[in-house]
Amino acid sequence: MVRILLVVTLVTVVTASRADICRWRDPEGRVHYSAFAPEGMECERTVRSPLQTAGNSTPKPEDYRSQEMEFRQRRIARMDAAERAAQEKRERDRLDEACREARGRLAWLQSGGRVARIDASGERSFLDEAEVGRETTTLRDRIAQMCL
Repeated sequence: MVRILLVVTLVTVVTASRADICRWRDPEGRVHYSAFAPEGMECERTVRSPLQTAGNSTPKPEDYRSQEMEFRQRRIARMDAAERAAQEKRERDRLDEACREARGRLAWLQSGGRVARIDASGERSFLDEAEVGRETTTLRDRIAQMCL
């Protein structure tokens, strides 16, 4: 029963949205609205269905195509903007990590203990004061460039 009522309601709404509504008066002067006036009566005024006036008119196929193209262009622009933002975030994260690493190495060099490096052959070699000074200067320059 509910399904039948739903189908009848949908058919009524769809039919009303597709047609104009006729306003007419019966011999007693009462106003009636229907899809058409009965025989012998004239429509006083044709009223547009509210469902039609909301959409103004049925869009032409070209309008659909242009709207679809605009939608796709907006979506592509949004996706490009999101990709650029993600790429910028990855770059900022990479710079932040490099900055933290450089600051950590500088703190390690300035700790005052013996500083050693592992050379290409895997042997440990200790840095003298001049090498520690050069390395400290290099790290400070790097920190000044990377860290804001």
